[in-house]
Amino acid sequence: MVLERVTSKFKRRKISKCAEVPLKRNDSVALRKDLDTWLTGRTCWNHEDWMGLLTDLRTKGYSDLIDTPKGQELIGLYLENNKGQTENCS
Repeated sequence: MVLERVTSKFKRRKISKCAEVPLKRNDSVALRKDLDTWLTGRTCWNHEDWMGLLTDLRTKGYSDLIDTPKGQELIGLYLENNKGQTENCS
């Protein structure tokens, strides 16, 4: 969703709420459900798994989140905080 904020009498700038706080979007429940499903049975993952997840999320319509470094960082943080018991991933 893009909002316009009037910053002065003649200036307007567009603000995207999704870019500011990606995980507080209206469809964050669906995103969390997708991430929790992906985490099921995983305690660690590699770069190929990560890229596959990003591709899958992009096809599900989360490209506005996936294509930003902050969005990817927040997804990674969510995964790290919600993964199961860590095992040796070597």
